[in-house]
Amino acid sequence: MAGPDGARWFTEWASCRLGRIATDGTITHLDLPGAEPHGLTVDPAGYLWVAMESGALVQVSPS
Repeated sequence: MAGPDGARWFTEWASCRLGRIATDGTITHLDLPGAEPHGLTVDPAGYLWVAMESGALVQVSPS
């Protein structure tokens, strides 16, 4: 999914991480609380939301 920062964001299913591919190709990872992130969306304020397998939502600032 494209984030408001132009980077591509992806869930790392079967892990506790969110991945980001910057516009320059750099790949980074962000540890999340809980396990198995499944879905991603971005809200009008530019925050990413990750749906976790537990049913929780995790808010992530893209900057």
